[in-house]
Amino acid sequence: MKPVSRTAFYCCGVRMLDAQSANPICGDRYAHRFMEGDQHDMLELCRSMRRRSVTNVTRARVIDDRLRAMLEGNPDLAVVVIGTGFDSRPYRLSGGRWFEFDEPGIIEYKESRLPASECGNRLARISVDFANESLEGRLLDLRLGGPVSVVMEGVTMYLEENQLRSNLRTYRRAFPRHTLICDLLQQRFLRYARPLRETLARFGAVWRLECARPAEIVLSEGYREVDEIPLVDRAVELGAFWMPRLIRRTLLRDLNYGYCVHEFEFP
Repeated sequence: MKPVSRTAFYCCGVRMLDAQSANPICGDRYAHRFMEGDQHDMLELCRSMRRRSVTNVTRARVIDDRLRAMLEGNPDLAVVVIGTGFDSRPYRLSGGRWFEFDEPGIIEYKESRLPASECGNRLARISVDFANESLEGRLLDLRLGGPVSVVMEGVTMYLEENQLRSNLRTYRRAFPRHTLICDLLQQRFLRYARPLRETLARFGAVWRLECARPAEIVLSEGYREVDEIPLVDRAVELGAFWMPRLIRRTLLRDLNYGYCVHEFEFP
């Protein structure tokens, strides 16, 4: 697998530990399937970084909740997941037509551990070498009519600004009507995330998008922001840890608002 693809094991590992805890935030009961076998070193990393990974698990829960609400209103919604990793939402949520895109190594490994044939919803997995193949061509091949929800979870921080803009333009051309759900990490949050960032960089997964407000990149491409959910705020609400609201909104404002899940719509 490519270095960035290896981070899928880290994200999955922290979700597995969460699911095994007394009070799960996300409760991904399928995560353990991908961590069985020769993943001891990655699991040790997940355990050692568990406190710093609260926003990662909270991010998964926030996106779960948003998609669940969308699917209740439209059970036939097309959900296109870019950089799916070891996400198991099609198995945990009811409804939707799901299309998962990722590198061939990820898709092959994922299919061997959690086959699409076991999913209760309609699920298609499409492998794409993002560096050498046309994502736009693959998306156009889907020929999706009606509303589409595009999900980019744990992806944007690994993109250069021009790569992010290219992706956004691809979605616009492929899906004239769509919402975009993604997590965006602001530059002011980086000092709090430095240990995790440095650890992942040792695996070859380098965070590249350093921007004061990356949401402005999305807005400048013709999107409208529907919602912004600070992950620290939500983690506190879910009981992951406690921090006074006043502290979160004042002294630790950069921590609280520096990493959020956003929902945009186009047009």
